[in-house]
Amino acid sequence: MIPYKTALCYLVVFALSLYAFSLLGQENKHYTGNYTIGDYTGHADFEYHISDGDTIFDGSFLIKKVSLQELSYGTDSSFVVSGKFTNNLPVKEWNLHFGRLKANNVELHDNHYEVSLDGLIHQASGNFLNGKMDGEWIHLFQRLKNSEVAETLFKSVVDFNEGVPQQSFSIENDQLTLIGRFLRDGLAHDTWELFTEDYPEPEEKWIFNNGRLERIEVLKNNQFLSLPIYPSSFTNQQQINLDEQYLTLISLQHSDTFFIEPMSKLLSQNVKFYEKISDFLEKLGCPATLPEFKVTVPFYPLTDNEK
Repeated sequence: MIPYKTALCYLVVFALSLYAFSLLGQENKHYTGNYTIGDYTGHADFEYHISDGDTIFDGSFLIKKVSLQELSYGTDSSFVVSGKFTNNLPVKEWNLHFGRLKANNVELHDNHYEVSLDGLIHQASGNFLNGKMDGEWIHLFQRLKNSEVAETLFKSVVDFNEGVPQQSFSIENDQLTLIGRFLRDGLAHDTWELFTEDYPEPEEKWIFNNGRLERIEVLKNNQFLSLPIYPSSFTNQQQINLDEQYLTLISLQHSDTFFIEPMSKLLSQNVKFYEKISDFLEKLGCPATLPEFKVTVPFYPLTDNEK
């Protein structure tokens, strides 16, 4: 018979061996070379390990495609994405650039090429915390001329706390600017103001109360016309996304729908740019969710006869 203490030592050694073997299987590796993520193929440089046959990104990450030859011959889809992962979750600072660019001048100076670029570029930058957007995220969509910013076509600045939009935000394109704020739970709150580029005062005001849109005020003939939406609190309510469906719901309550279009355009543009980031991460196999602007609407539960 094996003494108790000896058997216990064998068991401890066996457990430590299994643990060491599991660590060996998850030892980080380094990859550099061509890599494809959905529709994006470029030169990649990243850290990873294998778990249950799956590639788990873990460490620094970079993928880019900038081809001088293709830029010289015509418009090219270029991109540069850099960030960091912890066990397949994006963390810390990320920078993403997607462009439709064309070289309009290529010159050789001091044994290196200098390239002037024309085209459109979408830049997004911000931080992730455990796979969720955290802190300030900025999206820029700009037109370049000779590698200089000729025009900013879209800009979005939103603060997040673990994926939930909070505090003040601003969204603007080349014609309109929307300024508003959220509560800590991501619900629209207070007065959202819509400005046009040629007038210093807001031309629309959307007044929210804990996610409930009480009224919309529209500037007409130098006076604000008040349009009640949900002026009274709800007996039953539910939270939904402030998206095109919600805007359509609001427009059905008034024959004047002109006030919906500018707001809808800005919010739709904002969603499109965030979707690009989310789609890219999902193609990497990383869980990613779109940030959601939340509002409340009345909820009418089914009666026993309707169930």
